Amino acid sequence: MTEAEPTASAGRRAILTGGASGIGAALVRRLRDGGADVLAADVDGAALAAIAEATGVTTAVAPSSPRRQLRDWCRGHRFSAIPGFG
Repeated sequence: MTEAEPTASAGRRAILTGGASGIGAALVRRLRDGGADVLAADVDGAALAAIAEATGVTTAVAPSSPRRQLRDWCRGHRFSAIPGFG
C-alpha cells in the first residue's frame, strides 16, 4: 500500500485498549498509517510514552480491571475530553 492510497480507516477515530505493545501496538501503527486519529490506552505508562514518541498518537493510561472500572474510565474519556480528539 502506498501513502497516497485511501484506506477504510482514513478520517476515522479509534480508541485502542492494550495499545502500548504487541498486537495492540501493531494495530495502533496500522490505523495511524491508514489515516485514523488514534488514542492508545494501556496500563503501562512507560510503554505508552514509547508508542506516543514513535507514532505521534494520543495516549492515556487506563485501568486494567475490573470491567466496571474500565467501562467507567471509557465513559469519562470521550473524544471531546482528550487533546487532539475534540
